Amino acid sequence: MKNNNLDNIPFTYYGDLLGVSNYYRIDPDIAYDKLNFFYKETYNVLRDIERKKRNEYDFEVFLFSDSIFITGTLLESTLRHLSYLYSILFNNNLLLRGAIVHGRLTFDPRIELRNIIKHLPKEDVLFRVVELEKRNKGARLVMEKKLAHLLLPKKWYTTEGYFKERIDPSIPKDSLLRKIRTTPSWSAYEFLWPLIDIQEFNGRQVKFYYTDFIKKINHLKRIVPEEALLNIKETKKMFDNIKPQKREEILENCKSEDERFRTEAIIKPILRGRDIKRYYYELAELWVIGTFPHYD
Repeated sequence: MKNNNLDNIPFTYYGDLLGVSNYYRIDPDIAYDKLNFFYKETYNVLRDIERKKRNEYDFEVFLFSDSIFITGTLLESTLRHLSYLYSILFNNNLLLRGAIVHGRLTFDPRIELRNIIKHLPKEDVLFRVVELEKRNKGARLVMEKKLAHLLLPKKWYTTEGYFKERIDPSIPKDSLLRKIRTTPSWSAYEFLWPLIDIQEFNGRQVKFYYTDFIKKINHLKRIVPEEALLNIKETKKMFDNIKPQKREEILENCKSEDERFRTEAIIKPILRGRDIKRYYYELAELWVIGTFPHYD
């Protein structure tokens, strides 16, 4: 890993609350309540970082309408708290779509008046993060390739962004690095934000389980307007990446690296015709155990 201190990496995050315009069409009061909940939860979650890290590193949050910008150097703390924020919002039928890039958002100072405030961003950080956020659908937290490659061990990726293996005993199983995956199009990476099978976060009692998230997805499919279904489907695809797999359970129970290597060699993915896209493929997480004659 190129940088062992994940809380000393300049970053900028941009998030957009999906579906707010639909709520305004239904009832402006409902839309206001949704935004008010978004503001309150964002404040309650992120103020933990500000309180604990105030004098250590840069950390700034900007909230406007249904959008949020976070910039600074507290990358690990921000990702952990965003996981909690995403989960809380999702449990309340709110989808937050976001992107995170390398580099701190800074502004060129300008002469201002009391009622005229000017924020002229320096460099291209703002453009990169907004463009990356708009490029994807669903409640995803997309990560720029440059930032992902800065964080991940080299053997975990190629220049095309495909992970070859994730066996690295020096990296804890609960490390945030293990939650970074390539997007289906391989154009970027994404941080798998769902908090699964935990009962506590920063002293708060929580209950997030995979089955509950899937029930929520199915519920949203029934109540959202047709134009919002694509965001729900893309969110479901993201959840498919965190679903408990029998394959992983088998590999985790291997007693040695050699046993794991030999076991992994006979568990092969199934690639169906429907999984093959124009320039890439999407595995459906279906597996077959191939017991060939040359295996003992």
